[in-house]
Order: sequence, then structure tokens, then C-alpha cells
Amino acid sequence: MSAYRSVYVASSRYCFSKTSSSAEGIDISEIAISTAREKATAMGAQDKLRYQVSDACLLPFSDDTFTHILGGCNFAFIQERSKALAEVVRVLRPQGVICTSNFYYRKKTGQEIINSVYNAIGFRPDPDWTLKYWHDFFAREDLELYDEKNHELSSQPQEELKENLLRYVSTENEFTRELDETIQNAFYERYLAIREPLNDQRDYQGVTIQLWRKK
Repeated sequence: MSAYRSVYVASSRYCFSKTSSSAEGIDISEIAISTAREKATAMGAQDKLRYQVSDACLLPFSDDTFTHILGGCNFAFIQERSKALAEVVRVLRPQGVICTSNFYYRKKTGQEIINSVYNAIGFRPDPDWTLKYWHDFFAREDLELYDEKNHELSSQPQEELKENLLRYVSTENEFTRELDETIQNAFYERYLAIREPLNDQRDYQGVTIQLWRKK
């Protein structure tokens, strides 16, 4: 057993590279799990980083299993998020830590912004997701706030956003940079259609990074 055992997917590789920690990762997407396994194997971590398709509301782990659990900006996407949190607390050891980040609205936003985000990504954020909302959500009797950092977000200038996306598609992404220019342009236009409303939303948002410890 390494320094700690945790449950998450994407950041498990980063933690492994720094601490050689083991991790159990879950996702509802078989493609995401397959990709995670391939990346773990590529870095020689297949014995330490294990991934499986699973539901966050029904975790396939015993009580008091993990020392750390990472939930990076994912609770908002879970419809039964209170049930998911109860499962997280169940599998977390006493004095274990939930490491979570969530976007919140730091000022009132209109339905036009919300609708634009929904049209771009097929998910409708709730304008009532304020910082207080997330405090109240995690403030169970068996959890205590251990640390917190909040950051205000702001939109990127439009031309800068376009330049960054074009560079990503044409140069940085190992898949799209090999494509025909016409197909690259199609990827670029699609990315831009997604990123523009998300970028506009940032003027109303903050992101909170919180550590909640199990009592």
C-alpha cells in the first residue's frame, strides 16, 4: 500500500507521478475507462491505477476503504448528488478527506447565459448554485470543512480564445493536427461553438476548491 489510496480517474495519473499512490477510478463511460486504462499502462502504472465502469450513487467498494476521494467539478452533473455524497462518505475512512472543486455563481446571471450553455453542451446549470449552496451541500454532520480556496473567474478576450483554439486544433492536439485542413476547420468551429458560451459564463462564475474531512 502506498502513501494513500484514493478513488478518481483523470488526476490519479498525476498523483501517481508525484507520490506513487494507488487509486481506484470510476466513470459511467466505458470509453473513458478504456482510455484511462490505456494511459495507466503507458506510464507503467497498471498495477497501481485500476479503473472500472460504475455508478457514483452505488460505489462498488467496502465501507472505510479510502483515505482520499477526489470529486473534481462532477457533483453538479450527478442528478442524485446527495445519494452520491452519502456513498462517498461511506467508503471514506474516518479522518479521510474529500477533495472537491465546484463552479459557483458569484453574481446573478440571466436565462440567456444559462440557455446558451445548455445549447452548447446539453447540460443546464442551475443559477442557484452559489458558494453557499455548495457549503450547505457538503455540510453534513459527519463532515467538517478542513480547507477552502475560492477564485473568481473572468472571460477570455474573444480573439485570444479563437487563437488558442485554432492553435490547439492545428498544432497541439496529436489527433486533429494530422487531419485535412477542411476537417480541422470543422473541429475548430465545433469547439468554438462550445467554448464561446462557456467563456461568457465565466464573468458570472467562481470556482471553489474544498477539502472536507470525515469525522
